[in-house]
Amino acid sequence: MQTLVDLLTTVSRRHQELAPEDVPVDLGNLGFRVRDGRVWVRGLGRLGPLPLADRARSQLLVRLGIPEGHFHRCPDPLKEAQLKWFLRNGDHDRRALVRTVHGREVRAILGSRYAPLDDALVLPLVAGLLADTPCTVEWCDFSADSTHVRLVFERDAKEVRPGDVVKAGIHVVNSETGCRAIHIDSLVFRLVCSNGLVRSEPELHTAFRHVGRPERLEDALRKAILTARSGAEGLLTRFQVATVQPIGNPEDFAASLAERHGLAEPRRDAIAARLRESGDLTVYGAVNAITAVARDEASAEARYQLERVGAALLGT
Repeated sequence: MQTLVDLLTTVSRRHQELAPEDVPVDLGNLGFRVRDGRVWVRGLGRLGPLPLADRARSQLLVRLGIPEGHFHRCPDPLKEAQLKWFLRNGDHDRRALVRTVHGREVRAILGSRYAPLDDALVLPLVAGLLADTPCTVEWCDFSADSTHVRLVFERDAKEVRPGDVVKAGIHVVNSETGCRAIHIDSLVFRLVCSNGLVRSEPELHTAFRHVGRPERLEDALRKAILTARSGAEGLLTRFQVATVQPIGNPEDFAASLAERHGLAEPRRDAIAARLRESGDLTVYGAVNAITAVARDEASAEARYQLERVGAALLGT
């Protein structure tokens, strides 16, 4: 369990290690080479030839209209020829923002209107806005494309069953590579098993795109945190109501859930198994089964999305 101070120390250290640098460019002035399947770019001034990370390569191909699967099947000379042809003849916006890290790699190739709102800017603002709110960092994950931070408010708690306490909080998601907007979601966290669920309905959720003036961010975050916190407190009450709402047969419930949300068969079966093991055939038990399965997901993004499925049950 971390404090906000611990989190900010981690964020600052990571930012220093990445040493990000943004270079506005005209794609037509860049040169691309392909060696051993990897794309390199030159024309970034003093930075010299740099390799493209997987995300940056995918963004470049999408911008140029080159199907990624086709590109990967081609030999290096043909890959290089396609890049040159589409850069010269393609119908695309030539203006771009190239994000580099360590001075050794291109992390992302973004639109010219992209406004960098990195973790080192966003999370200190969140911490400052919560300075008077006792909270803990129950979970955080920093991947190449997304950041997930889960903050739980120590004072916003409810005992939904004897000895079973849940707390309110917020879930912050950001991307430094153009994969998504900043998201602030309402959160309920169950202490007995460290399961969390994220409610991402319009009234409890705020997104802030990486465009426009970054100066607007603090005010947007303030409103988002207030909205999410109010929504989380309401979720605590819904959670308590869910303890007396039956769901019926575990297999039938899991099958219906999978069909509604497009869940793969292994997830469906795992949820049904959790329900059978717990014997709690209520909406509350179903939410806990789903969030327990979510904790076993390999990626933070998959966990986040499955927790949202669990939270959606509180609106039914």
